[in-house]
Amino acid sequence: MKSSTFQKLSLNSLKLRIKSLEDIVKTKQRQRSKQQKKTKAETVECENSQTTSWTSTYEKWDEWEDMEEIDKQIQDAKETLMKLKNKTHTPHLAPSMGCCSHNRCAERKVARMTTQNRLQHMISFRQKGNHHFEQREYNLALQWYEKSTIYYEYCFPSTVQEERLINIERQWCTLNCTACFLQLKEYEKCIEYCTETLTLTQANSIKALFRRAQAYRHMNKHNEAKADLKEAKRLDHLSKGVHAKALHKEEQILAVEIEKYNCKVEKMAKAMLGIKRSTSPILEYT
Repeated sequence: MKSSTFQKLSLNSLKLRIKSLEDIVKTKQRQRSKQQKKTKAETVECENSQTTSWTSTYEKWDEWEDMEEIDKQIQDAKETLMKLKNKTHTPHLAPSMGCCSHNRCAERKVARMTTQNRLQHMISFRQKGNHHFEQREYNLALQWYEKSTIYYEYCFPSTVQEERLINIERQWCTLNCTACFLQLKEYEKCIEYCTETLTLTQANSIKALFRRAQAYRHMNKHNEAKADLKEAKRLDHLSKGVHAKALHKEEQILAVEIEKYNCKVEKMAKAMLGIKRSTSPILEYT
């Protein structure tokens, strides 16, 4: 049975998210319990008091509103947790595949396909995703790319050639997802998928580094962005500078962003602490 790097990363990512949500639920439940005890104690205190101020009454009301919000957060976290656990047990299922209850029909249908047939579907899904991307329908494009990755999990190639073609298709879809996340301003997801792309292949590493650098820049992680651009430029130089123009433009944008960031931080420091202008920049760009 094939066990790809992407499958392991995806499963580990789900498990980490599940663990994080479980911790959130426990924390919120402890917080709710503490507030219940506090509110009960203060209510008894108010009942024993001869007078109750209007501010005290509103403080109690605010606490009960917080309790409702905590309960809602716990419920939302539990629902998300259940979905993630189901996805961990059956990572190959997706609503977009169209099926009977619990997606069993779609699962059996895909399982009965030949590897060549699954590969054809993957290519078709990517092409549909490309069409939606060109129309700037990024969410729809993302659904088709991710659907292609679902079929990838069913592929068990019998030849080296089949394996090579399937892996190439998977790599392109993962890379295309990074472009969607970048357009949707989901920068953390963009960074996650760029990193996965870099672990899958070296062929698309320049684009993955370039897009990750853009995501880092939007998150004001300038040092990380500089490091990715530097590596992308090195690899591009070995590839006869195909992406030199785009990389140079991103470098210029990053330089401006760093300058703005330095000025903003320096201005805040001067306003809050009366610090004079530094002779050296906070984050030097080279």
